[in-house]
Amino acid sequence: MHPRETKNSWITKGFMDFILVDSSKAQLLQDSFVLKAVPTLNPGGLIVGNHHCILTGQELYFKYRSIMKKISPSIWYNQSMVKR
Repeated sequence: MHPRETKNSWITKGFMDFILVDSSKAQLLQDSFVLKAVPTLNPGGLIVGNHHCILTGQELYFKYRSIMKKISPSIWYNQSMVKR
């Protein structure tokens, strides 16, 4: 949700590096959970400096539960994927 926070990028990278390594611990996680990787959800807003808002100025952080498919398809499709 906050792509400008570099610490989150490093945590994600570390987790991805760990989960993709051939180890018994990584295999246990892969066998126990459905893991889904999600890219940056606000590339359009981020590129123009809007860390919380999409290009239309909609604040994603406070409207995350009520975002509609037309306003922000990346959020809508992510929510749909998580619900499956």
